[in-house]
Amino acid sequence: MNRVLLLSLVLFLACGASFAEDVKPVEFGKGAKHTLSLPTSWKATVPEQGMRALEVDVPKTGDDKENAEISVFVFPSGGGLAGNLPRWTGQFGGADSLKSQRKVKTAAGVEADIAELEGPYKGMGKDGPMTTAKDNFKMLGAVIVTDSGEVYVKLIGPKATVDACKAAFDKAIESFK
Repeated sequence: MNRVLLLSLVLFLACGASFAEDVKPVEFGKGAKHTLSLPTSWKATVPEQGMRALEVDVPKTGDDKENAEISVFVFPSGGGLAGNLPRWTGQFGGADSLKSQRKVKTAAGVEADIAELEGPYKGMGKDGPMTTAKDNFKMLGAVIVTDSGEVYVKLIGPKATVDACKAAFDKAIESFK
């Protein structure tokens, strides 16, 4: 029991547990600008080309071998959560990969639909489609529908890292403007 509590504390601290104290607003999007407030330990960059409006490197936790990543996309329309779930579950091994769906209220006054998926991940990377699945991966995917279009925020990475970052991800989505 003590080991579980200690591990939980370590994972919590490793992923921006002091979120309220260590955040910075990050602006993204062309035309209509949006912001997310992210932990300062997460490194955000705005790509100069491609479909991504924002990329965020999220430090790994525990024994994970690689960092997690947030990718943000902004489209005039994109099918919402219902239109994307079939593709997302396919990237994580099928319908059983969908673990939950929920709604979060954003600072912009709109709701974000969030899906949580886990399993072997074989999706799109920065360099195109992955050829080999990555075991024990997880995704938190948020869809925010605004007057200017749809914003997709996807945190993908090793399950332990994504689990440790779940509260910080939710706070980031809540901060969306």
